[in-house]
Amino acid sequence: MAQIQPLAQNTDPLNVYIGNQDLKPSYNNSLSFNVSKFDLVTFSGFYAGFFGSNQLNAITTNTTTDLETGTTTYGYINANGNYNGYVYAGYFMKIKSLNDLNVRPSISYSQNRIVNFINSARNNSLNRSYNFNLNLNMDKEKKYYLSLDGSLSYNQNKTSVQSQNDNNYFSYNVNPNGNVYITKTLKLDVDYNFNYYGKSQAFSSAYTIGIFNASISKTFFENEGLVLRAGVNDLFNKNLNFQRMNSGNQIYQVLNSTIKRYFMFSVIWNFKTGMASASKK
Repeated sequence: MAQIQPLAQNTDPLNVYIGNQDLKPSYNNSLSFNVSKFDLVTFSGFYAGFFGSNQLNAITTNTTTDLETGTTTYGYINANGNYNGYVYAGYFMKIKSLNDLNVRPSISYSQNRIVNFINSARNNSLNRSYNFNLNLNMDKEKKYYLSLDGSLSYNQNKTSVQSQNDNNYFSYNVNPNGNVYITKTLKLDVDYNFNYYGKSQAFSSAYTIGIFNASISKTFFENEGLVLRAGVNDLFNKNLNFQRMNSGNQIYQVLNSTIKRYFMFSVIWNFKTGMASASKK
C-alpha cells in the first residue's frame, strides 16, 4: 500500500514519499539444477549445481533530489533487469593414512543486479562474490573431534550511475573448533571464530572480530542421562555486531554493541536415557 498511496508525513519536509497507482504486479522466474555422487567404499564424492532467477516488472525506487531546496522525493516504478544467479561445486574425501582425515573443499560464485532510478537516470547495481571454502575434520568416538573451517571471499559492488560508489574488498573466516575427552565422562569443548573484512574504496580501514568460546562438561550414569556443564562465551570480550552491505547505490557498514562475555552453568537431564539409567541404580 505504501508504494501505491503512502501516508503523508509532515515531520520531515526534506524527504517526501509519493505513490504510483499505475504500478503493475511483479513476477519471478527461477531455474535450478544440482547433481551429486558418493562412493561408500572410498567415502568420497562431489556435488555441483546452480540457481538462477529474474524478476519481471520489478517494483523499484525512483529517487529525485532538488539541489536548490535539498528536498529528496522517493517514488516507485516498474522496471526490468533484476536477476540473481548462484553456481557451486564441492568435493569431499577421507584420507585414511592421516587418521581418517575428512577433506571438503568447495567453490561458489554469485551475482545479482538490482535496478533503480536516480534523478531519472537508470542505475544498475551489480554485485559479485567469489568464494572458496575448506573444511578439515577428524574424530575418534569418545576420544576427540577436531575441525578447521576456512573461507575466502572477494566481493565486488559496482553501480552504473555513481561509479565512485564502487566497492571491492576481500574477507575471510577461520574457525578451529573441537572437543577432547579428558576422561570417559569429562569433556572439554573449544571454539574460535575469526572474521576479517578488508578495506575498500568506501572504507579506508579493515576490521577484524575474534570470538573464543570454551566449556567443560561432566556426564553421569551409564547412559549419560545427566550432564553438568560450565562454559564461557566470548572469553576475551571482543564480540561486536558488524555488517557490511549495499542497497542500490548506497553502501553501509554497521558496527554496534551486542552481548559480549558471559558465563553459563547448565544442568541437562535427558528424560529418555536418564530415567533408564537412574532406575538401574
